Amino acid sequence: MGRTGNNVRKYLLYAIGEILLVVIGIFIALQINNWNEEQIWRDPEQVYLQNLIGDLECHLFELARQRQGAQFVKKAFTIHLLITELKKRIELRE
Repeated sequence: MGRTGNNVRKYLLYAIGEILLVVIGIFIALQINNWNEEQIWRDPEQVYLQNLIGDLECHLFELARQRQGAQFVKKAFTIHLLITELKKRIELRE
C-alpha cells in the first residue's frame, strides 16, 4: 500500500478539505444574505419608527398648545368676570 495508499489518502484529505471550504463558503454567503435582508427590512422599520416619533411629538405639541389655549381662555374668562364685577361696583358707587 505504499505509494498508491499515500496518494489515495492525500486525495481524500484534499477532497474533504475542498468540501469543508465549499460548506464554509455557503455558510458565509447565507449569513451575508440574511444580514442584507435584515438591513433591507430594518431601514423601512427605522423610517416608520422615526415618522411615528415625529407624529407623536406633533400631537404632544398640539396638546400642550391646546392646554395653554384652554388656560388662556380660563384666565381671560376670569379677568372678564373681574372686570364685570368691578364695573358693577363702580356703578353702585355712582
